[in-house]
Amino acid sequence: MKNIFEHNIKLDNHVITKLLEQNDKRALFIYTYALRWNIERLCVPTQISLILELLGKKPVAANIKSVRNSIKVLVGMKLIEVYSDINFKREANIDSLKKNDQIFIVAKESLTEANYTLVKASYIDKAMFNKLELEKEDMVAIVLLISRNIERSEEVLQVTWHSTEKLAKELKIRKARLFELIDGLKVLEVIYFDKLTLEFGKDKKKEHLIYSMFDDSDQVKMAMKTAKANGKLDARVKVTIKHNEYDIIFPLYDDESEAIIYANKFANDEDVYNLLIHVYFNGEILENTNYELNARSVGVVNNVYKKFGKDVLVQALDAIGFEASGADNPTGYLISRLPEIARGFSQEPHNKL
Repeated sequence: MKNIFEHNIKLDNHVITKLLEQNDKRALFIYTYALRWNIERLCVPTQISLILELLGKKPVAANIKSVRNSIKVLVGMKLIEVYSDINFKREANIDSLKKNDQIFIVAKESLTEANYTLVKASYIDKAMFNKLELEKEDMVAIVLLISRNIERSEEVLQVTWHSTEKLAKELKIRKARLFELIDGLKVLEVIYFDKLTLEFGKDKKKEHLIYSMFDDSDQVKMAMKTAKANGKLDARVKVTIKHNEYDIIFPLYDDESEAIIYANKFANDEDVYNLLIHVYFNGEILENTNYELNARSVGVVNNVYKKFGKDVLVQALDAIGFEASGADNPTGYLISRLPEIARGFSQEPHNKL
């Protein structure tokens, strides 16, 4: 049975940004580790040698000093408190810590209601504790960056298309290394991503990686479908379907198919509207459907809407739906016939102004 009690880790966005700007991914790792285990206890008992083991580093002098410095950074930022006893009476002298000295860390979770990153503890566990021979601090940093860049709202898809160039720059690693890391996180079922290719004429195309956390992989597929239909990757791709928000709701197929097309009107300004068409079945995108609406066909629907209005568009699409669903090229049939059929409906007395 799935555990309904999901632990989450909460960090201020600016903390992630600042530590990465300082190139202190080790401090970010230690802070995340402390937050993770502070969920289940009052403090996190640990040792420098254990932290280095988690990082996959040898307990040599340079690495021990690096961990000490990162702990001092976190204390200075008031993100953690470090004690040498479990009763929290003696603060640890960090500069004098040996690799096997026991310390007790109390991590302070973000209290802000805005500009924070929320990550499932299970994702952090998979990034920290795994058999892949990849840098653990880089893996944790990527998980946090992807989470930070996903807008948390019921109104949008939980995806982001943060560029690989920007990710590599923030992490201060090579792009080739970044690809190794995100591939590893996908294998571990921590993040999910897919490549979106948009073609613009002959031999012209743009490629984007769209990311989500692994449990939201279906939303990446939804975003890609919308981007391909719209011919562009922009904010409209994130908008979710909610029936009561739609100005236009109409059936495209016959009743036996149980498939419904919902057309949503997005206003760029007072005069310009875009209609994005999505084929849905019980709230899920149909992967195998006779319709595949692209930028051109959406443009035809837009023009009919602007020329004849919503009511005529609904009537025309309802009339053409059954014929188009049986055609060899349903999208082509829609493009060729919709304007003519809409014009006919517009001339009926009850549709005239």
